[in-house]
Order: sequence, then C-alpha cells, then structure tokens
Amino acid sequence: MSYQIHYFRQAPERQKPRFFHFIGWTLLFFLTFCAIVVRYFPEQAPVLRSWFLPGQTAAVLQRFSSAVDAGMSPEDAVSAFCRELFSHVGH
Repeated sequence: MSYQIHYFRQAPERQKPRFFHFIGWTLLFFLTFCAIVVRYFPEQAPVLRSWFLPGQTAAVLQRFSSAVDAGMSPEDAVSAFCRELFSHVGH
C-alpha cells in the first residue's frame, strides 16, 4: 500500500492559441500550392506573379535591383523606387 502526497497544486496546462496555428498552416498550404503551380503549370506563373506583384510592381522592382547592383546608393535607389512605384498608381 502506498500513498502520494502532493504539496503543491499543479498548474493547468496552457492551451496554445489556435488562431496563430491556423494562420501558419494556411500559409504553408498556400505556399505549397504556389510551388506546385509554378513547377507543374509554368504557363500559369505570370498569373501568380500578377497576384503578388500587381501592375508595374515587378518591372519597378527589377529596375530597383539593377540600380542597386549598378552602385546607386541605397537611399537614392529607395527614393527612385518609391517615386516610380507611386507614379503608376491609378493608371
């Protein structure tokens, strides 16, 4: 015959927030979906690109990266990027 003596009450286990768990799984499935589409349906890659980079954003980003690669200062490159990006808004 044995006895157990508990001197301290055990704290209840904290539950993980389910909302952030849901967001993480949703993001993982969406990125997996995008990778599958780009890999097996390459003709649909421009559609995905237009979802993520609407309008002239892709071209502006390309010019920004080439300006930084050419040696333009980061401050000037960012200001030129913003100027060019916002010049296409509403067109």
